[in-house]
Amino acid sequence: IAGVDIHFNDRLGKLKISDEGIRLRDELVIENFSSNRIPICGVLGGGYNKDFNKLVELHSILHQSCAKLIWIMSKKINPNLTAEQKLVLFEDGTEPPNTSELNHEKRDGSFHCANCGEKLFDSNTKYESGSGWPSFYQSLPDVFETKTDHLLGYARTEYHCKNCGGHHGHIFEDGPNPTGKRYCNNGVCLVFKPK
Repeated sequence: IAGVDIHFNDRLGKLKISDEGIRLRDELVIENFSSNRIPICGVLGGGYNKDFNKLVELHSILHQSCAKLIWIMSKKINPNLTAEQKLVLFEDGTEPPNTSELNHEKRDGSFHCANCGEKLFDSNTKYESGSGWPSFYQSLPDVFETKTDHLLGYARTEYHCKNCGGHHGHIFEDGPNPTGKRYCNNGVCLVFKPK
């Protein structure tokens, strides 16, 4: 892929994919590589390796990772985002619980996507869930898209801003009436605008 450098650190067990343009981040690191797997130089340098299964496995990982890098680079990233906001919004990170000032926000107003400014929640749908993250029982209509992730080993419904693709959090079925849903949102992904 033009403009992308791929490096493998066998000692640290990390695969690093870097974007020369540094439009969002300068590298994408894949953990859990070990020295008993095929060395990356054996593939990229044209070296011969008899372990075809490992070659196929590595090819699959490279393909998925490069696809993700291209997806990230295609998004409209707000240049004013902090490193933590980029991590959560576009790299599926999570802010530590009980760290967001928005947990204590009780004024009338609205909550917007920190990346693109899209209005996502009205303040009257916010409630105290005890989870440590800003929580809402309902979003505005048609502002999110969802997908199922298994990052923790079980299925969760992840939601992201329909306008810019930024990851915001997960939806759980333990919220209050009238929806029974809890939108568990990372605070760094939101901007509050008072009325």
